Amino acid sequence: LRSDYQELSATTNDADNLVNQPLRTPQVQVAVFFSELPDNSFKVSLRSRGSFDCSRLAELLGGGGHQNAAGVRLEGDLESVRKLALD
Repeated sequence: LRSDYQELSATTNDADNLVNQPLRTPQVQVAVFFSELPDNSFKVSLRSRGSFDCSRLAELLGGGGHQNAAGVRLEGDLESVRKLALD
């Protein structure tokens, strides 16, 4: 959340690579990272390996990318954005 960035004197750019960290675990096939932006929207970053196509999900939500890396910007509070992206 933005309050976390403020507390750490960080920017959303500082968190850009965090979505890749779960994929370092062999059992993890898909990673999703939600980052609250200054305009109260959320950047949803998607990463995968294997057969899951991140771009298809991102495109359904209005974003884009390619099979193993995609993203979308969504409006709403964290819970509604999380539900929309993960359901």
